[in-house]
Amino acid sequence: CDYFLRGYLKSRVYIEKPQTLEALAEAITREIREISLAMLDGVWTIYPLVCNNAWTRMAATWMMSFFAPKL
Repeated sequence: CDYFLRGYLKSRVYIEKPQTLEALAEAITREIREISLAMLDGVWTIYPLVCNNAWTRMAATWMMSFFAPKL
């Protein structure tokens, strides 16, 4: 059920074709932070209805942690 976000993230990360693990990690982090809250809200609203399981909730919670204010 996380195929949409995984596919979206993969398509964004590999545009640059990162050549090192560090570049890949940076691209993943950057692209996760650029996912809009509206998109996450849409996914959170739709996917639990389609796939109501703990993994979906855990993945959404993990993704939202990237938007938490940094102290």
